[in-house]
Amino acid sequence: MNNILSTLERLAQLWLVVSLAYLALDVSTGGLLPPVVTLGHFRPFLLLGALPWFVVALWRGRWAVGLGLGLTAALGLYLHRVELFGWAPHLRADGPVHVALETWNVGHGRASAEQVRDALLASPAQVVLLQEWNEGTRLELQLSLRDRFPHQHYFGAGKASMALLSAFEVEDLRWIEPRRANPWLSAKVPTEHGTLHVAGVHLDLLAALVGNLAQSDEVLRDIANHLAGSRHAVVAGDFNLTRWSSTMDVLEAAGFTDAFHAVGRGFGFTFPTFGRYRGVPLPPIVRIDYVWCSAGVVPLACSLAADAGSDHLALRVNLRLAGRP
Repeated sequence: MNNILSTLERLAQLWLVVSLAYLALDVSTGGLLPPVVTLGHFRPFLLLGALPWFVVALWRGRWAVGLGLGLTAALGLYLHRVELFGWAPHLRADGPVHVALETWNVGHGRASAEQVRDALLASPAQVVLLQEWNEGTRLELQLSLRDRFPHQHYFGAGKASMALLSAFEVEDLRWIEPRRANPWLSAKVPTEHGTLHVAGVHLDLLAALVGNLAQSDEVLRDIANHLAGSRHAVVAGDFNLTRWSSTMDVLEAAGFTDAFHAVGRGFGFTFPTFGRYRGVPLPPIVRIDYVWCSAGVVPLACSLAADAGSDHLALRVNLRLAGRP
């Protein structure tokens, strides 16, 4: 028994050392060092995971270690209060919903075609961006949802595939393929309240490993420049990046607002659903799926959909288009 308690005590000390080392590297490098970018995806797990070790340290009378772990856990709760508790609203807005939008990485077969169909039938979304669809999903949606989403467009293949499903007509549809990055799509969706310019993205998985070395910042900068002339614009999809990644600064600098950070409700971590990503037995511990809104688009509400078979949870947002059409 003493050996078990001693092992737990050492693990608590190790957890504190790893947490402090990560935080020191993150602050000193601005989150740009590739190992720090990768570890950033586990930051909630690392910081919030200090809580049980805090209890172990106090139980064993290691007050200094306990204090460090307690502060680490408190920092985790503060930094992730939006995703954990829905304590978002920096921006509160009222008014009618002009467009309901959803983005969802369906996991290239992890969510079956029937699961995707049923989830979209239950969704209030009028515009849907899907990442990683497969042929079975495409055939099922084209057959079953042709009345709900009469305008369906599918691009790419495999992990780089993307689809746009819309209850509205779609104009100026483009599939843009950078030389050294995943493709992205651009479309204009006319509504009675104005035209919403939508950019759908699925940044390369390398972005999660090496940050800006994967040219993710260049892709987002190109998208921001492409949308610069549109009053009503959104950038949505699977970014494979955390909210605190410096790459996201590109969209913030261009005047875009993270919808969930502004008006998120409820639990906000989108990835991974338990056991679905390579069998990893972890609940969602990170938010890598986003809807970013330009100044002319007001997010009214943003929340996650229920688990529907993929390793990602779908993100839904209600939007109001400000000003005249």
